[in-house]
Amino acid sequence: MSLRKWLRRRGAFLAAVLVCGSFGFMPGLTGRASAVVLLPSGSSVTLPGSFAYPPGAFDSSESDSFTSANGLFTGALTTSIFTDSVTGDLDFVYQLFNKTTGQADSFDRLTLSSFSAFSTDVDYSPLGTDIAPIEADRVFGTVGFNFAGNSLAPNDASDYLIIKTNSLVPGLGSGQIVDGDSALATIAVPFAYSVPEPASLSLLVIGGGMVLARRRRPSRN
Repeated sequence: MSLRKWLRRRGAFLAAVLVCGSFGFMPGLTGRASAVVLLPSGSSVTLPGSFAYPPGAFDSSESDSFTSANGLFTGALTTSIFTDSVTGDLDFVYQLFNKTTGQADSFDRLTLSSFSAFSTDVDYSPLGTDIAPIEADRVFGTVGFNFAGNSLAPNDASDYLIIKTNSLVPGLGSGQIVDGDSALATIAVPFAYSVPEPASLSLLVIGGGMVLARRRRPSRN
C-alpha cells in the first residue's frame, strides 16, 4: 500500500480515535517514546547510534525525489512509518540519499516538521558504510539531523534516522535538505498529526451528541 493511501485510510479512523481519547482510552498520548529525548525548546543532542531497526510493525513507506532551487544538487528521501512495538505509537524512519552528479555537492542538514504537539525521541541505526548524523536538534516543532563535518557526498546514503513520537495519527508535513552552501530543497513528508487535548475532545463529543439529539427531535406542528 502506498504511503499516501495509508495516510488517508489511517485518517479515516480519526473520528473514532477522538471519541476514545475523550474517555481516556488513548495511552499513546501520555506514554513516552524511547531513544534520546529531544525537547522542543531549542535543544540539541549527540546521538548514540543504538537504535535497533525496525522499531515495530511496518505500516507504509515512500521515496520522494528532490532538486535544489538553484539546481546544484539532487537526492531522495525515503520515509517509513512503523507502529512502535513498545508504546503502540507512531515511529518515523528516514533515509537520505545524495544523487548529485557532475559536481561535489554534499548534504549537511535535514530538517523535518511539524512535530509541535508531540514528544520526539531521536536516534539512528548504524548501517555499516552509510553516513551517521553528528547530532540532532529541535526548535519548536522542527526536528533537524546535522551531518556537517560528516557530510553526505554524492552517492552517499545516511543511516536510518528515527523520530519516535507519542502520536497515533499521521499527516503530511515538510522536509528541507541543506548543502554546504546553504542551498535548499523542500519536499513533503509525513509527520505527526495534531490531536486535540482530552478536554477539547469531550466538548466535541458532547457537542456532536447535542446536534444529533436536536436533529432527531420531532418537529411540532
